[in-house]
Amino acid sequence: MPLAEGSSAAAQFELEQSLRIIETIGKKLVTDRIRCGSAGVELLLISHEAKLIRQLALNFVLNGINKANLFPPISDWLTYVNLSPTEISRFIERIHTVPELAALNDKQILNVAENLGFSSESKRRLRKSSYSLKRYILRWQHDGVEPLRIFLDKDLAWLSFDRPLIVTDRRSASESAADSGASDSGSGVGSNVSQSSLPTCTPPPSPGVILLPSVNDGNRMSQSLIVSQQSNG
Repeated sequence: MPLAEGSSAAAQFELEQSLRIIETIGKKLVTDRIRCGSAGVELLLISHEAKLIRQLALNFVLNGINKANLFPPISDWLTYVNLSPTEISRFIERIHTVPELAALNDKQILNVAENLGFSSESKRRLRKSSYSLKRYILRWQHDGVEPLRIFLDKDLAWLSFDRPLIVTDRRSASESAADSGASDSGSGVGSNVSQSSLPTCTPPPSPGVILLPSVNDGNRMSQSLIVSQQSNG
């Protein structure tokens, strides 16, 4: 969908640039996930995920300002989230765009994922990534400026990667068990990265975010995003 009449070429460029950045970071995340196995790589993946959340939030804001509908394909986004190809295929038969996904509250996302037979890890990833996106957008809306200093990478990341558990001796096995007991139930996270620094397994109930195509004076502080009034029931 092109920008509304009267929108500047600069705005069009900014929106298209946001899509290119999302695609670039997303591809890096997918590529680097393959070589996950050390703390350094895991921290890099967490950084990629946080950048994706920030860039997609910016994309929402720019679309609201310019009355546009230029979002990344939902199949690409779900690939970055790291759902399986089968799960992606099933999901996009129900939810067709990224804004549609963002408009769902947490309970609705969980219901869809369960009805489609998602694995427990895929449900966690989808819920946490959606929660991080909404949380970032809504804080941006509330404060009037992008909350770059409010959220650390670990706050936004959803841990899209699988961590191999390698036990080399009794001591490492004991440490691994201790780490597992200290982690959140079902988090699937080991000891290379501090447990307290990692996102929780299941996000708290969250509203959806609805993008309204309203005219804006160009100030990102008054971007047209509102909280859905849908109840979690």
